[in-house]
Amino acid sequence: MLYLDFNKLSGWQDIESVTACPNLFHCSFVNNAVTQLPGYRHFVVSRMPNLLALDDFMVTDEERIEEVSFGKRFRALAPHMRIVVPDFLEGLSADQHLFHLDVEIYKLKRLHEKNSPSIRIQALFRGFRQRIANQRYFQKKMDSVVFIQKMTRAWLQRKEWKRQLIELMKENNMEDLLLTGPQMELHRALQKIRGPLRMFMLRRRILRRKRIAAEMIQKWFRGYRSRKLAMINGLQLQKYPYMYFLEE
Repeated sequence: MLYLDFNKLSGWQDIESVTACPNLFHCSFVNNAVTQLPGYRHFVVSRMPNLLALDDFMVTDEERIEEVSFGKRFRALAPHMRIVVPDFLEGLSADQHLFHLDVEIYKLKRLHEKNSPSIRIQALFRGFRQRIANQRYFQKKMDSVVFIQKMTRAWLQRKEWKRQLIELMKENNMEDLLLTGPQMELHRALQKIRGPLRMFMLRRRILRRKRIAAEMIQKWFRGYRSRKLAMINGLQLQKYPYMYFLEE
């Protein structure tokens, strides 16, 4: 931002060097004789493509684009295009001046965007394109959600049908029809070994019962023999093999 108000700038050569600065956003030559020259604003604006405001008015698209009119709303030097030049604040540090400068540049850019039909058209077009992109994005997400829901419902339905079919097969003793290839081979193998396995288990139970009976017989015989030996030893029958009983 450059303010050269109340100077003795009277010709094009006096501001030629200023127009060579590409990074100026606001230039002011108020109360200089050069502002009274015909084509003054066109001369400055055409040589400074980044200029947003000249003197006390915003630079409009009508001044940059020849033979174009956007109506009273965007007309150059209109009262609503006037800007307020901030006063210089004394007693501030360099960092504070830079901060205020950044704030003024930000305000100037937003005001230029608001009063530039080309920028507003570009913003509308970008917004339209972004909305279309967002619509496509969310439509894609919605299609993905619908697809997932469809696949989930189909999986749940198949699972329910399978459960009902298994129950029906169980009622009719036809469960083997639902088995896969490996499961069918395992089922057939179990059917082949089921008979011998039953015979093996039956023989095992019979042998166990015989063993229990033999153990009971042995236990009874040992008890009987122990009682008999105890009686023989008690009566000393080995020493006196004969027993005499007195008659009454």
